[in-house]
Amino acid sequence: MTSYLFRATIGPVQSFIAQARKLQDLYAGSFLLSYLNKNLIKAAETLGAQILYPRFDEERTSYPNLFMATIEVNNPTDLAAFAEKLEANVKEQWRSIANNVLEHWNLKPTADFSKQIETLLQFYWAAAEYRDDEGYREAFLETLQRMGSAKTTRTFAPLSEPAGRKCELSAEHNALFARKRKGHMIPGAYILPNAAEKFLAENETLGAVAFVKRCLEFGVKGFNSRFPDVTTIAKLARKQDSYYALVIFDGDNMGTLYSSAEIDDLRKFQVELSELVSKSSAKMPQMVNKEKGNGVVVYAGGDDFLGAMCLECVFTTLSDLRQSFQETIDISKYTGKPSTFSAGIVVAHIKTPLGEVLRHAREAEKLAKEHKDGEKDAYCLTILKHSGEITRYTHSFGLDSGEDGMLLLHNLVDTIVKNKVSTSFAHVLHTEFVRIFKSPADSHREMLKLEVKRILNRAELPKGVSKNKVIGDICNDINLLIDKSGDELNNILELLRSVAFIARQRGGAR
Repeated sequence: MTSYLFRATIGPVQSFIAQARKLQDLYAGSFLLSYLNKNLIKAAETLGAQILYPRFDEERTSYPNLFMATIEVNNPTDLAAFAEKLEANVKEQWRSIANNVLEHWNLKPTADFSKQIETLLQFYWAAAEYRDDEGYREAFLETLQRMGSAKTTRTFAPLSEPAGRKCELSAEHNALFARKRKGHMIPGAYILPNAAEKFLAENETLGAVAFVKRCLEFGVKGFNSRFPDVTTIAKLARKQDSYYALVIFDGDNMGTLYSSAEIDDLRKFQVELSELVSKSSAKMPQMVNKEKGNGVVVYAGGDDFLGAMCLECVFTTLSDLRQSFQETIDISKYTGKPSTFSAGIVVAHIKTPLGEVLRHAREAEKLAKEHKDGEKDAYCLTILKHSGEITRYTHSFGLDSGEDGMLLLHNLVDTIVKNKVSTSFAHVLHTEFVRIFKSPADSHREMLKLEVKRILNRAELPKGVSKNKVIGDICNDINLLIDKSGDELNNILELLRSVAFIARQRGGAR
């Protein structure tokens, strides 16, 4: 028998998840991929594989789109047969889900429906032989390289469809479902006049994949059919809110850590780290949920996260998640440093297309990773105003003072809101400094601090409020943020404009 390290993944991932009009669509895509990966791991174990990553737990609902295992087979032919069985298993799972949805609506699969379903999933795998623990590291690196080659040289299943109206979520597919026939829909499309708005909007046209995702509660057990929409999330704290936050974060340098040359027993370390990530995954839905009144989890992988939160709770919740992340995935004994993540936070109006919000969230996460020449452990806050204006700034989670940047940001906004401090100071500062300065310089910081204090001291506060204390607290918090904002003037001004906007949306004075 020969030992192999085996790595496998299914796709598509980002495009499949991003094709969403509703928050439930986003959740459905994430849930479905996790479900398929969970069953893929179970199938691998049944076939004799020993799973290294991720740690399998029957109660776990969020699974990464990758698994690693060791398998002993007689020869490369048996190895290929093992991979083929896994691929057949995951595609049969997907086919069964799609057919379950059709059965609920008393429909039969047509050739067009089956073609869209059958050509969706892609299965990639790579393996490398190793003889002992000393050869494990080389095998691991070899599977990384081979997986990259497999994705680069993959063959695409042709999806040739006749000309016709396209699905409104996945433009590569023809529309096969509608509540009433619309122009250019191909013959044989399913018309469901009595479908509820939840599954099919009145003027919506969907392809097979999008419709199955929308009706996933009929295809998979355990799917949350009452997943809240963005309007519900925005109003968790206050009835009149029309903005919410979409949050995405990813652990810093996790890929590098999994293949670290400084760790002696790499296989043992990967198993230990996988267990820690699994524990982190289990905690996340307990910390973010509708019952707590702060938001909802779309995906909680343990070392990565996607969720929606109300404005009043987003900064405190993200602070709690970061603290739990560092306490649970404690890698300090290996690296001498705490684990960190970089986050993208997008504040958006409930009517902003969800796909656009998700795209900005991923861009924000990338900018956070690049903050201060890749120092990471940062967040990028993007605000998509309903008017079309966009503000964006990046900042480190930690401050020179040792304080938590998220809690400081929350307290700053809270102080402005509760004391009815006018938020016009941000607009005044932006107008003044953009006109005067054309290039960044350290001297701007001290001048900006003085000007913030001068303008705020002109504000009229409600009776009974200690003006000196309130303005002093606001200036102190702003100064701490400015000191860690880098030298770029525009980034500092965007910080103040963002704080002012969020304060206004939370009911602060204009």
